[in-house]
Amino acid sequence: MLKDLKNICKNHFLYVICSLVYCVLGGFLFGGTLYSFIIAFVVYILSVILALSPTAEKILKFLNGIRAVETEEERDYLISVFNGDEWELALKGFGKIEFGIIDKLEVNACAIGRRTIAITKGALNAFDEEQLKGVIAHEIAHLKNGDTVANLFLLVASGYFFLFVSLLKLIIVLFEKTSTTVKDKSILRKILTVFIFVFQSLMQLVLAIESRKREYKADEMAKEWNFGNGLTSALYLLEKISLGDYRNFKQRLTASHPRTTARIMRLEGYMFIRSDNRVKRHKNTEQTEDVETFELKSGNADFFAGE
Repeated sequence: MLKDLKNICKNHFLYVICSLVYCVLGGFLFGGTLYSFIIAFVVYILSVILALSPTAEKILKFLNGIRAVETEEERDYLISVFNGDEWELALKGFGKIEFGIIDKLEVNACAIGRRTIAITKGALNAFDEEQLKGVIAHEIAHLKNGDTVANLFLLVASGYFFLFVSLLKLIIVLFEKTSTTVKDKSILRKILTVFIFVFQSLMQLVLAIESRKREYKADEMAKEWNFGNGLTSALYLLEKISLGDYRNFKQRLTASHPRTTARIMRLEGYMFIRSDNRVKRHKNTEQTEDVETFELKSGNADFFAGE
């Protein structure tokens, strides 16, 4: 828990601020006194501890339709992909990864909780081994960066806040039905609705920008671990089989992921520049530092998402 909190404060300071904002607003709705703020913070911390428990991770798997790796074919394929010395650097200081399967034809993978990576059936069938290695490395980067834990912190805070908002709405409804002195009884409800809309929109915008940065960082880490070629190849495949990545202005602002082609460009280290009315392709020749390898002391993964 303390390690997760330290990681979030280091890598996700914006998420910490947003969570505190939710707690402060929840404290105001609970009464606005010092006692109410203390209660709001204590309940939030206890809720986060519960959200980080193994039981909560199992609930997350269930809610997201993640099942165990059940067949020999699935298990053998993942073992062939994930066993090897090439994973030593990626797994350094982390421990075991737990895999699960989502029975969807969509080509996708995601990391949830503290150590779970879920892969769709579509991804297992579409990606070759090198591509799947790149995708898994990207998801490991999310886990090591604490991205999924930061999402849990924020999810608990936002749920906590909107619980109090629902309570406040109920109080306003009761006030409208019983008050005989206020002419426009709906004014408080209108003010609350506008406030929630503006607040949600601002939070969504800020967090979307942060989310796109996290995706780029996970790509960079996968590349540093020597899985950049496989990840790039996987993104090319996703770009080809997608129905297009056109986004209108609102979608560009609120998208949680960058465009696939933008991610490919960064991974390849290229950028297009205009010079003398000609567009040239410029290679980024930045050198990466040598990395140290570490002895693999235990197996890399658990291949069951549940008992």
